[in-house]
Amino acid sequence: MNCPECGTLASDEDLFCGQCGAILSVPGPEAPIGVSPVSVVYPPAPSAPVVPDSRARVAFILGIISVGSVLITCLPFFGLLGCLSPLVGLLAIVLGSVAKRDLRARGGPEADCRRAHQGVMLGIAGVGLYVVVMAVVVVLGLGMNWLGER
Repeated sequence: MNCPECGTLASDEDLFCGQCGAILSVPGPEAPIGVSPVSVVYPPAPSAPVVPDSRARVAFILGIISVGSVLITCLPFFGLLGCLSPLVGLLAIVLGSVAKRDLRARGGPEADCRRAHQGVMLGIAGVGLYVVVMAVVVVLGLGMNWLGER
């Protein structure tokens, strides 16, 4: 017997072609030997609906607030609000990282992945700017104090 798909010679007892894997015969009264059964084509399974991840948007907004609160630190009477900058920045980093990981794992929208990444980067920038501003304030404060005591 020859394979109906590729024409390779096969024995009568073989159920599958050794070359291409096609079904050669189905034992039983319904299908005579040598007749290939009808193949069933199933429609693709419906995919889960893509739901936008609000955590990515929240991380982005928190990152912007983190950077903005560092700038508020430099203004008089708003210095205490600037102390929230590293906390908000860390929250943006964590929330953005978790959202990005989940979006990549489930195949979320690329725009949300980018927004989560931007939230992480803005959070890092906010924390970094806060450290730099505080270092400058401390150095200037010590410098002024040192100059004032002489």
